[in-house]
Amino acid sequence: MGRLASTAALTVALALCVACKSSSGGPRQSASGDPTPSAADTPLLGTVFEVTSYTESTAGCDREGPSSMDQLDGETFLYLYEAESFGSQITSTITCLSPDECRTKAQAWKSEQRPPASRAVFYFHRSTGRNQLEGIWRTTGMAGFEQGKCQGAESGSSTLELTGDALRVELRAARADLPADEQGSCSTAATEKALEGKPCSVRRVLRARAHSPL
Repeated sequence: MGRLASTAALTVALALCVACKSSSGGPRQSASGDPTPSAADTPLLGTVFEVTSYTESTAGCDREGPSSMDQLDGETFLYLYEAESFGSQITSTITCLSPDECRTKAQAWKSEQRPPASRAVFYFHRSTGRNQLEGIWRTTGMAGFEQGKCQGAESGSSTLELTGDALRVELRAARADLPADEQGSCSTAATEKALEGKPCSVRRVLRARAHSPL
């Protein structure tokens, strides 16, 4: 899976999160096969998007990296959902194998109140304009593969913009293998402190287009 942030592999802590909803309103329920929303009224929430490209650079952020679509393992559809964390709302991307699976995941979240699994997760904590979001990105890295190490810890930011029916998500972050604490644990606080002011070394860009209502 490379360094894609999945809910199974990485722990992300975000604070002071305030999510935004599109002025078009909340999620719309629909059966599979409904027509694609027009570019003029595509809501940020309540839409299934089809991923058209996904790239990752691990050698700096001056330019986009090569295609990493294979890291999605076939999950080439996505939707956005809101969930409360630390008393505030976070907007997240959730990838799916099909539009119907996106709808199933969305319904499961409503009934089970637990985050659905996803091959590519981006988090956003505030609105910067109509259909524009930004977020803090911080991961603990993964402990256990090498004793005393927090491998692949990342600290940076993410942005999202919906223009018409075209969605663009970008993440830029510094990454490093950091020492674990005395208990052998990894924390986002340690990541933030260790990587503060470090140059960007990882850039991920995802593009998608509106496919159908959620």
